[in-house]
Formats: sequence, structure tokens, C-alpha cells
Amino acid sequence: MAEARAAVNTLRVGTLSLEQVSSAAKFRGIQVHGIDGGLLVVIPSWKFLLRQLVTRMRYVWQHFQTLCWPAPVWGVLGTIMMFMMIVQYSENDSWYKTNQVAHFLWTMDENLIGFLSLSDFFPRNLRILYISCYTALGCVLFLSLLNRLFIRLLLQYRGWMYERKPSLATAVWGGIMRTFFLGQGKNALMYSFQNAMPRLAVPSLKETMAKYLRSVEP
Repeated sequence: MAEARAAVNTLRVGTLSLEQVSSAAKFRGIQVHGIDGGLLVVIPSWKFLLRQLVTRMRYVWQHFQTLCWPAPVWGVLGTIMMFMMIVQYSENDSWYKTNQVAHFLWTMDENLIGFLSLSDFFPRNLRILYISCYTALGCVLFLSLLNRLFIRLLLQYRGWMYERKPSLATAVWGGIMRTFFLGQGKNALMYSFQNAMPRLAVPSLKETMAKYLRSVEP
């Protein structure tokens, strides 16, 4: 037994010892390494895997909140569920199931599950549910993107920086900003406004070098 334990302790994966590989697994999750004669798989404890899963789910949830902003997440989920029920229980000849977008999505889904040979596992009602689900989600995210683009366009205005007394254009701009921008920041996350911020103008390399040379002149 002592000889077997000593052999395991001297096992190395590349430049790492087995103890170092096990320690890395505690921070990065499951590790798979190639060694002489096979593979070495190091699996952390179930408590660590559960904690890592919860952390990942929280990370995905926060990103979903950021994508849905300024709409609340529960409002988005409620809208999606309501749209799914409307489509599911509507008549077969209703607009929800006969418009061009619905026909296109249905055709794409038929081609996909036909290619994967999954037609027997996806009944018609289930397909209607998940197609209407990602259609509603796409529409909500598209509206959120339009909101961000509108805010970015508003932030391009710089007239207020050069006025001693606010002009009519600045007053209108301020009112719109107060309504569409500042009013949405009450329940915002840290990065909710990140995609709405206009990009800073980066000077060219030639201009930067010219300024640097002027600054180092004696």
C-alpha cells in the first residue's frame, strides 16, 4: 500500500505533479490531462461542482437581466408566456400561424429536426411552444436594442457643453434624456448602460505621436 501511494504521489502530468493538478481542479473544475498510457481525469467534490453551477446560473441570469433592460425580467418572461399561450390556443388559420414569418420559422424548424431525425420526439404542440417562445424573446431583445441605440444617438449631442443659457434644442434634449435615460436607472445593474454609451473617439497614431513629440521637446 505504501509503495502504491508513493507511486501515485510521484505521478506527473507534464510539468505538474498530481497534487498540483488536483489543486487546479478545485479552482477550474473538471480537469482532463493526457499522460503516458492514457488519460487522467480529476473531478472535484460534488459540493464544488454544485457551487460552480450556481455561480454560472447567477452569471447567466445577470446577463439576461442586462439584455432585457430597461424592461424588468419578470415582465419579459410574463410577456413571453402570454404570447406562447395566445399562439398555442389560436386557430390553425389565425394570423399567428399563417403569416410569412410563422411560415418561415416553421419551415426552418422542419428542416432542422428532419436533418437531425428528431421528428418523432417533437410533437406539433411542443414545436409551436418553443418557436413562439424564441420568437417573442427575439422581439423583446430587439426592442431593447432599439432603446439602447436611441439613447446612444441622444448622447452624441454636445451642444449643451458650449451654451451659457440652454437653448430650445438643449431643453428638448434634456427632457428626452430625463424620460428615456435617467428615469431607467432606478433598477439598473452595473453594466445596464454599457451598450448605450457612445464610443470615445480614438485619435490616430500619427496625431498621438505628434503630441508626444511636442510634449518631450526641451
